Amino acid sequence: MHYGWKLGLVVAMVSLNATSCQAGDSKRIQSLATTTTNHASFRDLAQKVGVQCRDSDKGEGCVAQDDEDPNAADYFDVELHPDCDESGLYGGVVAAEGADLANRLPPKDTKISATLSKGQFVCIRAIARIGQSISRYYVTAVPVSAVVVGCRNNALCRVYGDRSIRFAAQPVAPCRLDSSVLSGDCASGWTSEENLEEFSLGLHGEDGE
Repeated sequence: MHYGWKLGLVVAMVSLNATSCQAGDSKRIQSLATTTTNHASFRDLAQKVGVQCRDSDKGEGCVAQDDEDPNAADYFDVELHPDCDESGLYGGVVAAEGADLANRLPPKDTKISATLSKGQFVCIRAIARIGQSISRYYVTAVPVSAVVVGCRNNALCRVYGDRSIRFAAQPVAPCRLDSSVLSGDCASGWTSEENLEEFSLGLHGEDGE
């Protein structure tokens, strides 16, 4: 009887199934790794900007309020935007005197980490509202000409760009933004909404090319 070809067929099928399982496991592990990274970015940003979230993994239900009076009526609802990629939120400093960047929201905004000059391009990483009105933005000054893909040949990025920054403490490493990952000493902090113009239509809005 011809058992040889049947045995070969069984071995081939087992090998194929094993390969498919390995590929599926690899994709699943990669997906889990990506999810973990996204969750960590929300948690890290919430801690950096000084807010507490109902769900830190998803950046949902985030608020900032006075620890000494947690039942106070006035508190901020905070919307987090961790990524400074092509689909991120951006804006520019419009205040003639520039924009001070505070480490925390009021009433804890006692430390100014840097002051941005008028015309500085920024990535908006958090928005604080009182009721329905925007009160503060948490921004990071990013090196627009080198790393923000959406700024290439964009009119907005000729109006706003890299301007002088006055740091409270001398920066050690230059600010970098690679694949939406920030590194180095980047000027970051909370500033009043009146100091900033948010690009409401994004980098590809009507002001872009």
